[in-house]
Parts: sequence; C-alpha cells; structure tokens
Amino acid sequence: NLNNVDTHLYKPSKPLAAYINWTFYASFSAVFFSFLGIFFVVCLLFAGFFALAGHFNPDCMVVSGSPYGTNPESRFSDAFAMSWTTFTTVGYGNVYTATGNDFEQSDAEECSGVV
Repeated sequence: NLNNVDTHLYKPSKPLAAYINWTFYASFSAVFFSFLGIFFVVCLLFAGFFALAGHFNPDCMVVSGSPYGTNPESRFSDAFAMSWTTFTTVGYGNVYTATGNDFEQSDAEECSGVV
C-alpha cells in the first residue's frame, strides 16, 4: 500500500465539490439563499446541541442573568440565539456561556462541554 500513490491523494466529497462548482456558475441570489439555508440548518443543528447541553447542565448557560431553562417556554429559542451568535461572531449579549463567577461554580471544567 505504501507504493500506491492513489491511496495518499485527497479525495473530496463529490456532493461538496459539485456544490462548490455550482456556486461559480449560479446567480448571486441563488448562491446567497443557498448559503443562508445551509447556515440556518447548521444553526438549528447546533441549537439542538446547546439545548441538550443546557438540559444536562443549566448552570453553564446564562440567559438574562439566570441559568438556562429558567423560562421553559424559551429554551430552544435561547439555544438558537446562542448558536447563531456563536456562528456569526457578533458577540454575546443576553445569552452566553457561564463563567465560574456567574453562579459561583467551584469546578471550572464543569462547563467545558458547552464552551
């Protein structure tokens, strides 16, 4: 296998390569809305991860000064806000990951899964 050069070549994903190739020929609006759709789906996926992490350890996310899940009606929207804020690098405002000083946590590694 060491003598076979083809085993060491980078082989990109065919759907990804086709999508990238399509972006060079498509209109700006088609590319923009496809990127927007992909961004929205990825934000939804990570919002699910944040919601799951917040469910198991609500002290690791702060929402309006309270632990995550204090308002059960806004759990997923809070997780989605955390997700898109993280992806856009806008900066954290009302929803952010907790630090050890927020709720006087003694174990700093407790929230490493959320961060």
